[in-house]
Amino acid sequence: MSSEEENLSELPLYGDILQHILGRLPLIHLLPALHVSRSWSHAVRSSLLHLNPSKPWLLLHHSHSHSPLPRPATAYDPSSLHWLRLQRPACPATGTLRSSGNMLYAISPSKISFSVDPLHLTWHHLDGPLVWRADPIVALVGRSVVVAGGACDFEDDPMAVETYDLDAGTWSSCDSMPSVLRDCPASTCLSVASVGDNMYVMEKATGALHVYDALKMTWEGPVDLGIAGEGRWWAIGGMRGGLVVAAGGLVSGKGVRVWEVEVGTWRVGEMGEIPGEMAGKFGEGGRSMGVCCSDRGWAYVYGGGEGGEVAWCELGGKGKEGGWKWGWVEEGDDEVRTEAVLTCGDVGLEELDLAMMMPGVEVHLL
Repeated sequence: MSSEEENLSELPLYGDILQHILGRLPLIHLLPALHVSRSWSHAVRSSLLHLNPSKPWLLLHHSHSHSPLPRPATAYDPSSLHWLRLQRPACPATGTLRSSGNMLYAISPSKISFSVDPLHLTWHHLDGPLVWRADPIVALVGRSVVVAGGACDFEDDPMAVETYDLDAGTWSSCDSMPSVLRDCPASTCLSVASVGDNMYVMEKATGALHVYDALKMTWEGPVDLGIAGEGRWWAIGGMRGGLVVAAGGLVSGKGVRVWEVEVGTWRVGEMGEIPGEMAGKFGEGGRSMGVCCSDRGWAYVYGGGEGGEVAWCELGGKGKEGGWKWGWVEEGDDEVRTEAVLTCGDVGLEELDLAMMMPGVEVHLL
């Protein structure tokens, strides 16, 4: 190598060149560069801001009979199109792992444990609820944890509702669930989302929507959205102060149709119908269909079929004028495609950096 070539090879990377290189790397590979120097840290953050902004991760939490809270979890980063393995400490909780929106929880007759951070590394444990329950719906609504329905057979009221005030540290009994939900007041039959101080409950088989006001501790509904006849399976999620409603097993054809609903006024705007060849398989799992959303204008819609298909939907451009963009989550390995509990989380450099400093936490590309 000539002296001129040696000098060129030693020239530092900087400016737009460095930003473009960093903009092509998975988020996990940007962490070391973040700590090289101030200029590198600036280049990393600039590349994420202008070239490849972080998008909400999809997290698959694999539950095992001997450990209700899985270790490890699997995550999908849509910005880099990579799957990652998230190793994390086990949580000392009992009960079956479930999700409600982006809340993970496990409930037993004497305790409920839940986690709401993006990577679900921190868990909160509450004694109770007072009523023994096998399969209730659970949601974090404001500063309250709401537990409804799913009571054990020996309880007097299978529709019982309780709320736990996180500030006061106390349980309160509330109005029971609406009588129209008596046939199946359980998480297997109901899809749940929380927006503000309200919990929204949708019947998976009919699309009927009910509203629980956590401040007044009262129920309203059913609410007529004008789309009840569109599908055979239903799911909801909360996003940007409103609801995302998905209907599978469409009466008009195969696939899944998705709407954005403005709460209160109940204005419904169609986000679109899931396109592509895989749409025919979507929703085969019926009641297993679900939605998890981010306030960044991003939603994952997943089915319960054997393939475990997951579609993503992103609000493009500035405001609603940008329209919705659709795509499919790239397939991972066989373990990723098996049955799992799904959430999505707004994972950025700060969240990932803090996670990597926690004892027992490791993140690797698959």
